[in-house]
Amino acid sequence: MTSQFDSLYEVGEPAFANLFSETVTLQRASDTTASVSVSWLGQGSEIQTQTRMGVKTSFIDREWLVTKSAYVIDGSAVTPAAGDRLTDADGTVWELMSQPNMPACESYGGGLEWLLRTKRITVA
Repeated sequence: MTSQFDSLYEVGEPAFANLFSETVTLQRASDTTASVSVSWLGQGSEIQTQTRMGVKTSFIDREWLVTKSAYVIDGSAVTPAAGDRLTDADGTVWELMSQPNMPACESYGGGLEWLLRTKRITVA
């Protein structure tokens, strides 16, 4: 028997998804897929790193959620990979990257979604 919460969630989830999601374009190499609906969980702070040349690089981390069936590259649902890019509605480009002790992506939401870890690489 379905619980009252489960019944309400099934009715409300599409509205919540529309309210808390945005449309992005996915890119892997030269292949792009437009109009993919994603949401983001949280955004980290700006990070400063020192390179061998003494140049500092700063970026902001963001974690995104996307339905596995919506992560389509070149016409097929694929597993996200480090180096894939998301371009948000503002034109900001985010790149999937591994973080210390964490992969660039992992299964989430009971196996129905991908959790993507990204860094901001360009701002519109």
